[in-house]
Amino acid sequence: ASERTRTLPNMMMMVSGRSLVALLVCVLSLFVNNHDHGVMAQAWPNGPLKAIYIDIGINWSNPAETFQSVADAGYNLIILAFMVSGKPYDAAAGWAQITNQQSVVNYIHNKGARVTVSAGGSTDSPYGTMTGDAYGTTVAKWAVANHLDGVDFDLENF
Repeated sequence: ASERTRTLPNMMMMVSGRSLVALLVCVLSLFVNNHDHGVMAQAWPNGPLKAIYIDIGINWSNPAETFQSVADAGYNLIILAFMVSGKPYDAAAGWAQITNQQSVVNYIHNKGARVTVSAGGSTDSPYGTMTGDAYGTTVAKWAVANHLDGVDFDLENF
């Protein structure tokens, strides 16, 4: 698979310019890597996908330990649930508390895993309060600012 470098605004246009139905069908995860002030799409690492959604059950006194232990257990796609209406809740809120996020990401990457955030879920209906462009931009900027590899758009409530 070829790799193409994209700037963050171009990536936003690619994600938010699609209909919500196309996002549901076509976008499981968008892996991004901050590189020279841009974003680079990456191919999935070789091997079988072993994914896990993390929602609750976080060690709130040391959330980094929770995410590292999941990578230690062999999961290679760690999905933080959820961004709801553009704000972090549950595992995403736990991730936001980590002060050394890049160190945790490096640990997870060294285990051959990627960490993403899931936006939406069965309880989220942001469509009346923000446009698709605003929603996609808000979530993607949060993911980049928090050193994540991508976003899983789990849009269910049309």
